[in-house]
Amino acid sequence: TPAHPLAFPDTVLWYDPKVFPQVVGKIALTIDDAPCRSSDPQHSMMPAVLQLLREFDAQATFFLCTDYVRGHEAGLREAIRQGHEAGL
Repeated sequence: TPAHPLAFPDTVLWYDPKVFPQVVGKIALTIDDAPCRSSDPQHSMMPAVLQLLREFDAQATFFLCTDYVRGHEAGLREAIRQGHEAGL
């Protein structure tokens, strides 16, 4: 049974903290279709997102749409350098 079936009735994936105690106090933060639909780095929110993640000492996984990577290579390298993950 889910850890909190009433709080999250539509949960697709969860880990029972009794079985996986290392998940207590953790959430999975994913950012889809990263980094930006515009190839112009000036339109990207990546610097602001990375700053916010730093403020909360949080890590995220950026799911990349390969069509949106061109022009944002530096921002993605910085995200990886800060310990975030990137997936395709």
